[in-house]
Amino acid sequence: MKLSRRDLATLLPVLTAGVAAAQQATPTGPAGRGPTGRGPAGRGPTGLPKVLDAKAWKYSDLKPEGTGARTLDTFINGVTTRGLQLEMHLSDLGPGLAPHPPHTNVKEELLIVVDGTLEVELGGTGQEFNGQKTTLGPGGVAFMASNVQHGWRNIGSTTSRYFVLTIG
Repeated sequence: MKLSRRDLATLLPVLTAGVAAAQQATPTGPAGRGPTGRGPAGRGPTGLPKVLDAKAWKYSDLKPEGTGARTLDTFINGVTTRGLQLEMHLSDLGPGLAPHPPHTNVKEELLIVVDGTLEVELGGTGQEFNGQKTTLGPGGVAFMASNVQHGWRNIGSTTSRYFVLTIG
């Protein structure tokens, strides 16, 4: 069967809605965090993230866990009812550390500082922190646009805590 671009543009929303409806039936554990109640939300039978339900999370219930440069608690991970991929986590990052080298990706990210001091780099090149740097403290926000190099590191003397919302 030969399909035109117009045919594909018409079929794509229908296919997305069908996958989303099938994923609605995927069970998850407490707070929508998957079968164990910790970590990313459950995935549907196709392996795609489940459609997110309306929920509220108490900050006091979020507990970053793990080892390495940062610990994190991914408490939102799925697809909105409009088909948009959404992931959000709370991270703790030790003094002098970066969660990863500066990089680019197609997704957009929003960084919200809760505690500590982060140096955010935007628009650099390569794996070094060489773009425009901004120091953010509690309440500071940075938006990382799609395909713009970005990174951050804790330049303070205490652990930094921040949320990252990934869109797309």
